[in-house]
Amino acid sequence: MTSLTSLLVLTPLRSVLQKTNTAMNFKIALVIFTVLMLGCTDTRTSNDEIVEIKPWLNEDKVAARNNFIGSWYSEQPTTDGGLRKTTIERAHDGRYLSTFEIYNQERILIQTKREVGLWGVSGGIYFTMLQGWIKDDEFQEANPNDAYYYDAYKIISTSRFELTYQSLSTGNKFTYIKVK
Repeated sequence: MTSLTSLLVLTPLRSVLQKTNTAMNFKIALVIFTVLMLGCTDTRTSNDEIVEIKPWLNEDKVAARNNFIGSWYSEQPTTDGGLRKTTIERAHDGRYLSTFEIYNQERILIQTKREVGLWGVSGGIYFTMLQGWIKDDEFQEANPNDAYYYDAYKIISTSRFELTYQSLSTGNKFTYIKVK
């Protein structure tokens, strides 16, 4: 409560309480004070103005999402001198399949991993939610409560032939070329 409001509300209450000392008048004064305080309450969480309803996407934003659809390939060095080859197949309905091949410094394949999940694009961000792995042709479900399996990437550039985006958690920058 501002000091002006305090002065305007509390001064009349003090005078009521000074004139009479009965319990009933105190209760009435307390009710008046409470009503006045509730009338001064503002329930807004922010003064930032917003649009009432999310607007439809413009053609550029629709095209940016559509650029991600299809099969994409990346081959990039790792920090330990190895190599990671990745193929991502993104479906129009938001599902994806990623295949990772990890090679050591001598370019010997040391690990292959296949992941499945959901993907999307919104507001310049590409995001994924890992749902599980395919191992020995069997699906193994990921724990959807584990934050580790959710990723967000800042989109650096998109075209029908090349994608570049950067992980918001690791800073890794990934570049993919379209293979089909």
